Amino acid sequence: NVIEPIQIIMAIQGFSGQKEERECMLRDLASKLETNSGDDPISLAKGFLSMAQLCEINSAAIAFLKRALSILNNNTTPATLDLDVEVRVEINVLLGKLYFAEEFFPEAEHALKAAIELGLCAPSVCSMSLEEALCRISRLNIFYHRNYIEAHNLLSKAEEIRDPAQAMAPIGANLATEYGHLAEATGNYEKYELICRESLERNRKAQYKNLRSIVPLEAHQLAQLVHRSGNHAE
Repeated sequence: NVIEPIQIIMAIQGFSGQKEERECMLRDLASKLETNSGDDPISLAKGFLSMAQLCEINSAAIAFLKRALSILNNNTTPATLDLDVEVRVEINVLLGKLYFAEEFFPEAEHALKAAIELGLCAPSVCSMSLEEALCRISRLNIFYHRNYIEAHNLLSKAEEIRDPAQAMAPIGANLATEYGHLAEATGNYEKYELICRESLERNRKAQYKNLRSIVPLEAHQLAQLVHRSGNHAE
């Protein structure tokens, strides 16, 4: 497996500030993937996805992801259709995130919509990936389109598809974060407060120590919301 040892080396170099060496290694790895991929386009696409996840420069990561999509698009008869869709969803979610970070909002919306359309038709796709895609496109509707009704509808859909057994929420874009953004934009904090209460209660009972560790922060956030509503006793 050519990706795994590279990941370890890059993690070490990332901590030592060797950014140029890290990017050079990624370019070398891209060349090796192109020449040593064999006849498995999905594995090759996953390799470019892994490199995009490791890349510190957004423009380079976007290029890796576009290469991955190109490989999948040229593979007209994938041996495993479910796996092909799963990889496409992951690629498009990350592509949407990076385009948003670079303020390429139409491109971000296109990528996220592609992830959602694919993911909703494939039961094998991780619900966390779909939740993140719906939350990120909701953020676009809040900050870019100012379409708060559509943002709320997208978040409601994310709640519907969320797996109750899922221990952790997506990092960066999740229901609590986006309901918070929506509340700040509209001045309606009722739903945000409900989500915060549910998250606090869930994490209080969590088996994972890292989830229990955020309980004090969530309790503080909920206290601020309750104080805003005038319930000073609680």
